[in-house]
Amino acid sequence: MQENLGVLVNSSVVVNPDGSGNFTTITDAVNAAPNNTNIRNGYFVIYIVAGIYGEYVNVVKNKMNLMMIGCCSSEALQVLEGVEIVDEGEK
Repeated sequence: MQENLGVLVNSSVVVNPDGSGNFTTITDAVNAAPNNTNIRNGYFVIYIVAGIYGEYVNVVKNKMNLMMIGCCSSEALQVLEGVEIVDEGEK
């Protein structure tokens, strides 16, 4: 684990629509996050590179301690549909 600006980070991934990151969609990165984590173990951080993401992102409640950070550019980040937190049964 690494400590980053006072926030404990357990692991991190990069989302880039051009394929140069760990994932090309935010949804895939969220789905890769562990379930039911404890804050003492740190955050799962998703760095999102600027770009256009034509997706609707659902974050189920068991994806706890998830942090999303727009990064790496002064360009705009656009999620064309939106982000919603839902109960797992509603997914």
